[in-house]
Amino acid sequence: MQSGDLPWPSFNVALLCGLLYTIQNLPLDTSITVHSNSPFLGKVLVTDRKTYENNPLDPNFHLVRCLIARLQERTGRTNFKVVDENPAKCLLTSEPIRTELDTDLDLTFMNPGIPLKTGSQHLFTKLISSMNNTSVRRNTMINLERICCSIVEEFPFQPSDKAIWTSIRSTNIHRLTRNFLWKCIHNIYYVGPFWEHIPSLETFGLCETCRVTESMEHILLECDNSGQHQIWTLTEKLWRLRFPSWPKLNW
Repeated sequence: MQSGDLPWPSFNVALLCGLLYTIQNLPLDTSITVHSNSPFLGKVLVTDRKTYENNPLDPNFHLVRCLIARLQERTGRTNFKVVDENPAKCLLTSEPIRTELDTDLDLTFMNPGIPLKTGSQHLFTKLISSMNNTSVRRNTMINLERICCSIVEEFPFQPSDKAIWTSIRSTNIHRLTRNFLWKCIHNIYYVGPFWEHIPSLETFGLCETCRVTESMEHILLECDNSGQHQIWTLTEKLWRLRFPSWPKLNW
């Protein structure tokens, strides 16, 4: 199996890969009982099987379908038993062993795609959107990198682009604020360089007070004419009611 075919490593992925590898190396007519202290396998392969094998948005989708196809190929009985302790806990401290895992889907025991009746408008919209390889705008990439660097300066971790996008969609933030942050990251507002290429409107890109090229950073953090000093002073007082230190303001 190619590393790019594997979903992000997790305990559940390890369970699926471990069971798939075991089944691949056992005779088809051998009856087996799978002991696990996690209910995940029972949900994926028994109680909620239809949900997992018909959801292409799930990161384990391909792995689950490969495992189900292998189970349907077997003639021996396969039982699942939930136990209190991890039966393989003695192996947790052992050195990992690299093995080959065949994840080619056998179409004899698993149909390609998903039944139309199991999908929803939301699911199909997401699938169609994921097929469009939309290129990321240059300004968006720059702003995401600046956000990441600013967070690293204040906190001991580096967020991913996905984490940044998720954070600005939080319902703890007012809808208008969420829209504002989204537009700022994409550099959508008509300020500064936007006007430089429009004949007779070039002066729109200059700050009337400072006579410099305008930008959202200049408007929010630098220009005295926008009242930003008073706004940030009041914001700092509100912030310190709950947090002891006021972060450095940057863009």
